[in-house]
Amino acid sequence: MLPSKIGGKGRVCCPLLSLLFHLVMKVLASSIRQEKEVKCLQAENEEIKLLLFADGIIVYVENIKASRKQLLQIIKHFSK
Repeated sequence: MLPSKIGGKGRVCCPLLSLLFHLVMKVLASSIRQEKEVKCLQAENEEIKLLLFADGIIVYVENIKASRKQLLQIIKHFSK
């Protein structure tokens, strides 16, 4: 079921779509966390690599030039 209009004002999505989105985001986040070439930020003896939200992801990297290629390869793999 695709999103449909309700009275012309709002949209209702199939609950399965949000579940699939969250599953893919968790696998993507896990892949980014495990990648050693993606250098993350250090804060008080703790590594911060990414933050997950209900509708997106934020990746924190120490040096974007060094990590960009590997991050783009991971994202490209998940966009197929």
